[in-house]
Amino acid sequence: MMQRRISLLLVLVIAFLFIAGTLLFGRKFPEKYNRTFQKPLTHNAHEAPRNQDATPPEPQWDNAAVHITITETGGSHDEVVAALVHSFGSQSRAVIDLYQLLPRYRITDIMAGFSLTNTLPRPRGPQEFIDHGIAKRRPDIFVAGTCELDIIKFKDQLTTLLADRKTYMYCVVHHADRWAAEELESAIRPWVEAGMVDFLTLSPHTAKFLKTQTISKWKTTSPSTIHSYVPLFPVALPAAPSGHGSDKEELSFGLQGDYDTARRDYKNIFVRLDSFLKTTSTTESSEESGSRDVTMHLLGHGKHPEVPDIVKDHVKFDEQLDYFQFYAIISRTFALLPAFASDEYLDRKASSSVPAALIGGVPLVATQKVLDAYSYIDKEVVWLQGEKESDLDVVGRILKMGPKERRKKKELVRRKCAIIVDQNTKMVEMWLEHAMEKIKKE
Repeated sequence: MMQRRISLLLVLVIAFLFIAGTLLFGRKFPEKYNRTFQKPLTHNAHEAPRNQDATPPEPQWDNAAVHITITETGGSHDEVVAALVHSFGSQSRAVIDLYQLLPRYRITDIMAGFSLTNTLPRPRGPQEFIDHGIAKRRPDIFVAGTCELDIIKFKDQLTTLLADRKTYMYCVVHHADRWAAEELESAIRPWVEAGMVDFLTLSPHTAKFLKTQTISKWKTTSPSTIHSYVPLFPVALPAAPSGHGSDKEELSFGLQGDYDTARRDYKNIFVRLDSFLKTTSTTESSEESGSRDVTMHLLGHGKHPEVPDIVKDHVKFDEQLDYFQFYAIISRTFALLPAFASDEYLDRKASSSVPAALIGGVPLVATQKVLDAYSYIDKEVVWLQGEKESDLDVVGRILKMGPKERRKKKELVRRKCAIIVDQNTKMVEMWLEHAMEKIKKE
């Protein structure tokens, strides 16, 4: 009897140990402890990334800080720099070092208002990066904000970084056609062949040009990754008018660009402005009855065109503005009329007017060709110009609308800007996961 009891006890002990071992060693660990990298989203150069609205996973790189260096050596791309600082600086554990040639028009104050993971230090000059940038802190990520210039300016420093294989580059392209030059191709080729660089263009149409017209003709056969990046960032804008009582809209529109009379027919513009002032509103709104008090803002630079006395009080020359002033002014207008210097802004270069309108919350007057090139905007957030219409014809058409219709369009623009800013942050997070995975494999 005693021997049977001992045998039964041994069976129970063995069974208990088996069950306990299964529970202890067979259980999967929580996902947060799994440090494998998620594969990044991939897409063609001229397509928007898929599934942008999905919530991205938490970053899977190590808990150490990710050191990101952003450079700009052209001295005239403040808004692109600000957008990059916001998108990259919003990432968890991101520590930004900024080397900018000429921060202008209070762009540093704009960036100081961003809610970044870590405080953004004041920009330093490009020479600081040459002298101390690598020795002080080797970047994990190098964002060449004016890549056509930066890869030449920092040639020696970038050669050192590539040799270590511990830095991933994002090369921001402003002129897609210039990359056909042998000097630029030779400078970037080692990074392409090492698989340690992605190209960022500032509109889908420039990504397409870079891919099909430039990179396709390079000597290297190594594949290149191209992303389309919309340079937007948040700015505090004046509250939209309610449309009631004294808080009604300012009936104004803006023309952006050089004041050169060779670019615009100002004589005709002033004649049309006079006709807008004399035309009685056809809307039912009592707030717009009688003659219109329309203001035209000329936002640009250069020699002023002569303004007829009859419209002089309704023309404002807005120049030498800081960015707070610029965005505040255009946010009060009902339309922004861009002046593209050439058709190159529809295939190989990206205009700053399109993102400026989104940041300022004002609908752009745009043709279908503009929508096709800058496909991150659509007819819901612009005043679409018909094939047989001029931009001022569109202004005349908008003036016949009621204030509620104009206000609704502006609200859609502000919403669109906020969505793209959020999408940028999520896309950069996925790019960095890919970059940090690549660095770890080297």
